[in-house]
Amino acid sequence: SKMWIAGSPERRLTPGNDIELHFPSKNSQEENGAVMVSYQSMVPAYRGEGLSPPASLESSAAIRLLCHILREPLFNDLRTQQQLGYIVSSYHDMRLSSRPSNMIALGAQSIPVDIIVINILSRKVAPPEVARRIDDFLSSFRSSLENMPDSEIEHYATALNTKMLKPVQKLGTEAASHFSTIRQFAPEIMDHKGGSDKDLPWD
Repeated sequence: SKMWIAGSPERRLTPGNDIELHFPSKNSQEENGAVMVSYQSMVPAYRGEGLSPPASLESSAAIRLLCHILREPLFNDLRTQQQLGYIVSSYHDMRLSSRPSNMIALGAQSIPVDIIVINILSRKVAPPEVARRIDDFLSSFRSSLENMPDSEIEHYATALNTKMLKPVQKLGTEAASHFSTIRQFAPEIMDHKGGSDKDLPWD
């Protein structure tokens, strides 16, 4: 029988290794260049209580907060000041990376990976230069983050907390979230660990 795998998995890179993909647009008249940079966390993302160690919860929380703090200065610097492109965005994402075959016996067939994503669409600056400026910005952002007062970080954390606790507005979005939880965790918890649907990380 064939195994059914839903969705497209992310590939978790070996820490310290980078992959660069370059390809032209299929539209020969296209004048814009697009850059998407993804930074993967070296710590597996938080999966739920009893499924992940405290280090994963701390790492996932810190990365979500970092993305929340990053968004406005990134836009102000690369879009407003440098006028690098007319689309400049950043966000947190989480993808699933397939486990190596020798680790599937541990139960879960995938590992969640926290990702910081930066997208820029530019007409006047070539993609390699855009990528270099993203790196330059992140170097300076690290310095400003290290010198940021605790009170300002707490302000961002409170705002993010409020945003994440807002009730889901659309039934389709809520259903998709529940189905994703079932698809990702049910085989491991209800089969390998002999649990029930109540043991899935609904919260």
